Amino acid sequence: MPVQAGRAPDRPAVYWVAPGTDLQPGDHMQCIDGPVVGTWLIRTAPDRAQNMSRLHHLEGQAVEVAPSVASGAINPGGVG
Repeated sequence: MPVQAGRAPDRPAVYWVAPGTDLQPGDHMQCIDGPVVGTWLIRTAPDRAQNMSRLHHLEGQAVEVAPSVASGAINPGGVG
């Protein structure tokens, strides 16, 4: 359980971005305004969402990054 592990559970999310936005798995996205703020790790490459005639937007899955990791206080990769 997350309580026993001493960490908050992952907060998964679905993101929607404009066509042409270059996002790849492993990229970080920072939300600085609105109802949800924080840093998010892109888990999947965005899928194309079409309307009746053209590409409308891209969407994919992300997970929130712990604030201590996002601020650089903890470096999970071990590289400086």
